[in-house]
Amino acid sequence: MGVRGILWCFNLTSQTWEFQDTMCEQRSYHGSAVISNILYLFGGRSFSSGTTTDGMEAWDLVTMEPLSTPRALESFCLAASCVCQGKIYVFGGEEYWREEPLPWIQCYDPQSNTWTKTESLMVANKGSAAAALGDRILVVGGELWSGVLEYSPHSGQISTLPGLRYPRAFHGVAVLSGRVYVFGGKDVANNDETKLYELPSEWYDTESETWVWLDSLHDDNLIQKCYWEKVFGFGCAVFPAIQYSFD
Repeated sequence: MGVRGILWCFNLTSQTWEFQDTMCEQRSYHGSAVISNILYLFGGRSFSSGTTTDGMEAWDLVTMEPLSTPRALESFCLAASCVCQGKIYVFGGEEYWREEPLPWIQCYDPQSNTWTKTESLMVANKGSAAAALGDRILVVGGELWSGVLEYSPHSGQISTLPGLRYPRAFHGVAVLSGRVYVFGGKDVANNDETKLYELPSEWYDTESETWVWLDSLHDDNLIQKCYWEKVFGFGCAVFPAIQYSFD
């Protein structure tokens, strides 16, 4: 089956997927984010060319009309991305013609409708995931190095945090009630793809600066954790961008 350039919306009330529209460019392994009711899709592997793309498209979620946006400064796929303080940040990833992962932090500002980039070998990874925790960003895991980075958009400084209890890549990450949760992913420690999306979930305790198994405590907000592990695992780029309460 080829790549399908279709936009779907998951209705939280009916618990069903609903068709919305067709993407401007068919792509896979791309990033996505929502800012002020605008859905942004960026990067990925283009179905038409078979190579990575720097293309970006935006959709007004109220009218479902496409909006004009500029291309990123570097093409990429399999990158970590998230929204922090109204801007989109993209970390690393890979490019079709390069053997090494990309050492770029790319930033899109919707207010100025422009991209900027900085270079850091610390983010040269693929299959990572990113989430904003207040005014900082955590870049978690990855296929080449499964540690945890903390990035400050204000200062541009990058530091390392304690690593995951279970090294993983191509996983989901989300912030809920001030906690960073990690779900599923590829077993990087044993390079075992048979455990794809079945790894134990964990969360980051900012007070003790350690990662804690989710299954080791009773969390009323995530009673259906097994179900959500699979949702976040397969849709890791979309769900962290949506503010949703389980209450």
